[in-house]
Amino acid sequence: MKNYIRTIHVNGSKSEYESTIDLLDLSNCYRSVIYRADLSIDKANDKNGIINNITTRQTLVVNYEGSYTKSVIIEPNYYSIVKRIIDESESIVFFGGAGVSTESGIPDFRGANGLYERDEDDGPSPEELLSEGCLRLRPRAFFDYYKSNMIYQYAEPNEAHKYLVELEKQGKLSAIVTQNIDGLHQRAGSKNVIEIHGSVHRNYCMTCGKSYTLEHILDADDIPYCTCGGIVRPDVVLYSEGLGSAFYEAEDAIFNADTLIVGGTSLTVHPACTLIDSFQGEHLIIINQTPTPYDGYAEMIIREPIGEVFSELMELE
Repeated sequence: MKNYIRTIHVNGSKSEYESTIDLLDLSNCYRSVIYRADLSIDKANDKNGIINNITTRQTLVVNYEGSYTKSVIIEPNYYSIVKRIIDESESIVFFGGAGVSTESGIPDFRGANGLYERDEDDGPSPEELLSEGCLRLRPRAFFDYYKSNMIYQYAEPNEAHKYLVELEKQGKLSAIVTQNIDGLHQRAGSKNVIEIHGSVHRNYCMTCGKSYTLEHILDADDIPYCTCGGIVRPDVVLYSEGLGSAFYEAEDAIFNADTLIVGGTSLTVHPACTLIDSFQGEHLIIINQTPTPYDGYAEMIIREPIGEVFSELMELE
């Protein structure tokens, strides 16, 4: 494979040359420099379009007028590739988890500062305290833990939430499927949000079904009660409870998407993670700082905080 280009940036300096670039092994090269292809190479002179289409890291050798040789590791600009996929897509679904909200100061369950790490060895686990059984049999313990650990009233949307709002306004994003219960997507301005685990902002009486706001839960001294005397519970999926109709709505949205962007989730929580199996589209992109069981199916994997990734994409608009 050969290609002729005219301009290259090496360690910040611009060199003019007309030479052949061959794909060779790095060990045979005099010196190596890493840079992102479509940021550093003058693509107007990329006659055969090789640089523009690189999607994996490759090693190239640059011959400077026959005088000496330097190797260049071409690392694709993943953000530009994602941006190109987004531009070519007509129906994108974003499937997000706790990692989307951690950048707004809301801890996840399994991260370094998550609820599991803070759990006392000799006390009830988060699964027990946030279960339907605890709500029914020990409501005071349930609400004490729930209000202390699951409600972040003053959290603000971050760059990830804001970028998704822009994609929706552009008509690119057809739905957001979220495992989070904080309501930050709606607070940022997103319209079509499918909350498969419910929301802290919706609450209802377990006896008569009357609806209540989050403020009613927060204003209660311990257990929030309805005017009929029944306990008011959050409209969130608790441990030991099944997912509701939102799960099937999410399945349908993902099935009809041509691009699925998964962000801020380890894809290990069942049955939410099985939603990926519904995807029949062309592009699966996973943005998560740690590996997931579905990485092998993804066209592209980015191991960066999702807010940082979406901030980069915003700058490419």
